[in-house]
Amino acid sequence: LDLPASAGRRDCVNAMTTDLVELAAHERAAQCARLAAVVESSVDAIVCMTLDGTITDWNPSAVILFGYTAEEAIGQPINILVPSERMAEVSDRLARGGTVAQLETVRRRKDGSLVDVAVTMTPLRDDFTAIVGAVSIARDITERRRDEQIIRALPAVAYAAGQRCAPEALTALTTQHVRSTLWVDPAAIDRSRDAPAAPSPPRAG
Repeated sequence: LDLPASAGRRDCVNAMTTDLVELAAHERAAQCARLAAVVESSVDAIVCMTLDGTITDWNPSAVILFGYTAEEAIGQPINILVPSERMAEVSDRLARGGTVAQLETVRRRKDGSLVDVAVTMTPLRDDFTAIVGAVSIARDITERRRDEQIIRALPAVAYAAGQRCAPEALTALTTQHVRSTLWVDPAAIDRSRDAPAAPSPPRAG
C-alpha cells in the first residue's frame, strides 16, 4: 500500500480494509457475471423465486419451455406454471428449504397446455446463509415419456402382428429405430385380432 510515512496505524488498517472490501466486491461481481452467463446459456428452464413464490428471474430456456417472456413472468406468482394440485410440491420445499433432485411432475405453459418435466429445486441463501427463496431448474421430458410409451407398446404390437418378441430382442431395439421404422395403424390391429385364423396346410402323405 502506498501510504505516507506519517500515516498512523488506524489509517493503515482503514486503507487495508477498504482494499479488501473492494477486492471482495470485485470477485463477487465476477462470480455473479459467470453465474449469469451459465444461467443465460443453459438448455434447462431456470426460474428463481422468493419465499412467497414470486418469480424474480427467468432465463431464455424458460421462455422456450413455458411460453412467457421474462417481462411477462417476472413479478408473477409461481402458480402461473404450477397446477393447483401440484402446488404442495413447491410450497412444502420452500417452507423446509430442502433440495429436490429430478422430481418428475407437470407444469402449465402460457397456452394452458401441460408439459412433463423433471424439476430440481434448491434454496437460495443470502450472505448470512438465510434462505430467501429458491431456484427451480426444469427439463422437458416429453420425448422421454413418449419413448417409454412406445417401448411399453412393443409387445402388444408384436403380438397383434403375429410375431412374438423375446424380452432381450425388445431391449435391443433403440427408440430411434422404433421411431424411424415402426408405424402401426390401430384399426389394422383391431382387424387382425378379429380376422379368422388361416387354415392349416394339409399334411403330406
